[in-house]
Parts: sequence; structure tokens; C-alpha cells
Amino acid sequence: MQVERLITVLTVLGCLAVLSLPDKAQGKSQTLPLPAEVVDEWVHKNYAAVRRNVLPDRLELSPFPADTKWIVVVVVDEPFRAGEYWFSVTKKYDGSAKATVRIPHGAPLAKQIKELKETNPAATVETISKLVRIDEYSISDTQLAELRNLANSFEQITISPVMPDLLGLDLFEYRFWTESQYGQQMSAQLVGFGPGAKKQPHALVAWVERFRTVTRSYFQRVKVPS
Repeated sequence: MQVERLITVLTVLGCLAVLSLPDKAQGKSQTLPLPAEVVDEWVHKNYAAVRRNVLPDRLELSPFPADTKWIVVVVVDEPFRAGEYWFSVTKKYDGSAKATVRIPHGAPLAKQIKELKETNPAATVETISKLVRIDEYSISDTQLAELRNLANSFEQITISPVMPDLLGLDLFEYRFWTESQYGQQMSAQLVGFGPGAKKQPHALVAWVERFRTVTRSYFQRVKVPS
């Protein structure tokens, strides 16, 4: 009996000793949450890298599709990282057009990145890029007839190689990249006044806002969740 009691006592003491050890000593790893200022600094430093991963400034098309005349990619960034809008338009030699639209789901990218870093302190840019939520929609000109008109009007835009001399607050940023068959490319970075503005500083910006108005109206018609 005394031997059994001694074994019981030692067993209880051993369990208490294990419970009192840090998680690491028990074979568990515990990651402490990052201070708010550290999270904010990480988001500020890595936002652009995450955005490029999920909303790329350009597409790598190798080989370039033989039936495609040109493709344009546009990224719209709202002031203060309040939202993003990505789309591409493809014009084919038969005159048809199609578009792809990508929009952050539920919250702007910056907010999603911050929340993911708070809950996953050790997460890398690549990890967070896979975790952010993006809605993607494909549209053909058979679904939206205006898409063919938008593609045709894009071809008719005449621009100067000199970009507008514009400085202001709360401006939207527009990144363009386009490639035609046989490898000719062009890219530009512009600013504008966002949707609803009566006048834009550049024809490309005006075209983008027209595209956004048309596609948003289409999404409302077909009841695509926002």
C-alpha cells in the first residue's frame, strides 16, 4: 500500500510539473501576437507585393494566344487603400471581346492583409497572398454586348506620350499594361478623380471609369454578389 501511495504521489507531482512548464517545453509552439505598430509597419511594407501577387500589373503570356489581337490589364487603387479593382480585356481577330474582373471579397486588400497578419504572425507575403479572398468574374460580349464597344473604343484612343501634369489629394491611381500580337507592349501609371467625375485628366482613365460603370451595372442586373 505504501509503495502504491508513493507511486501515486510521484505521478501527480510529475503531472503538475509538466503542466507548469512553458508550452515550448511540452512540445507545443506558441506564437505571441505582434504589437499593432509592428503589424501596421509590415502591411505598409508588403502591401504592394501582396497586391501584385493577386492583382498583377501585367500577365505573362507565353506563347501569346494566336487568335488574340491585344490584351489590356488595368489595376485601380482607391485613395488610402480603401479598395482595389482589377480587370483585363481581350480583343480577338474575329472582333469578339472578353473580360475578367477581380475584386477583393468582403474588405479591401489592406484590411484583409492586416487581419491575416494579426492572426498569423509568422505568415509570409506568399502565405498571405494565398489567403486573401478575391472574387473573379468572366464576361463575354455575348453576355454583355457593350463589351465589344468598349474594346473598339479602346483601340480608337489617341494619346500623347507626355503624361498629364496633375498633383492633388485623394486621387485614384490607374496602372495600365497592354500587349499586342508579336510582342509590342506599353505600360503607364496615371491618376484620376474616380467614378462619378464629370471629367478625367486622361482618355485612358475616362475609358476605365466607363468600363467600371458598365460592368457594375451588368453585375447588378445579373445579381452578382458584391
